[in-house]
Amino acid sequence: MNIRDLEYLVALAEHRHFRRAADSCHVSQPTLSGQIRKLEDELGVMLLERTHTVGQLVAALAARYPDIQPHLYDDAGALRSFINLYVGEHNIKTTGGLETPVSDGAEVLLVPAIAGGVGKAI
Repeated sequence: MNIRDLEYLVALAEHRHFRRAADSCHVSQPTLSGQIRKLEDELGVMLLERTHTVGQLVAALAARYPDIQPHLYDDAGALRSFINLYVGEHNIKTTGGLETPVSDGAEVLLVPAIAGGVGKAI
């Protein structure tokens, strides 16, 4: 472990985003991610909560904020149709649904539809 590894961890805590933290440290995102993993291995503890699919990420969000659960899931436990999730620029509805993989540093957006439905154009 060295001071640079701790600086990477602090930058990640400040920016809460791998790419922005890496940019602030003047390293690539894979370098920052790898050094954080190395630090975790050396310390023998998990410093960051990592998920591997969009479904796991949404489940972790719902577990952390239980009041949001009925807004995300219907009574059958399925993701509500008006919830749009993107990994980067890709809507998960076209890339594998909740099983869409999420890599370290990927930007995931949850965008609820605020208007819509089927109707006639005016």
